[in-house]
Amino acid sequence: MLQAVTLESNNFEVWHQIMLINFELRNFEELAKQSKNVTELFPNNATPYYFNGLAYAQLKQHDKAIKPLKRGTMINASSANTDLTAQMHSLLGECYNALKKYKESDKSYEKAIEFNGNDPTIFNNYGYFLSLRGENLEKAASMAKKANQMSPGNASYQDTYGWVLYQQA
Repeated sequence: MLQAVTLESNNFEVWHQIMLINFELRNFEELAKQSKNVTELFPNNATPYYFNGLAYAQLKQHDKAIKPLKRGTMINASSANTDLTAQMHSLLGECYNALKKYKESDKSYEKAIEFNGNDPTIFNNYGYFLSLRGENLEKAASMAKKANQMSPGNASYQDTYGWVLYQQA
């Protein structure tokens, strides 16, 4: 796998495939290392910053995930790839929530929705975290309901909605 990049270290697509493979193999420690290297090779490409933040989030090192994710959102701000920006903001929301920085978490989820208001996972996760905190349960219910409307029959989203309704009772 790494032999390809020794031949063409300046080819982003090869590095992108390596990051995807590490993600698929759930090799998050290697993904964290590789994506960090790729950010240095391609500092104006947001994708490796996303993978770097994702790797740290999966390793439960949420504090380390924030810097690359914020950098990635800045780099990608003028890009047409709003889905990537939304995913980075959503992941920031998850990381801030894990660090109990709830205002930042909520702001990040709101930003994610601004960039992609059609992603049911963003709505589901935002509603779920609000419900776990017992905050703004009406909004949590609205978010969870919307996720279910966008993706009917999704067991995870149904579970979240049921949990939020239980919390409201």
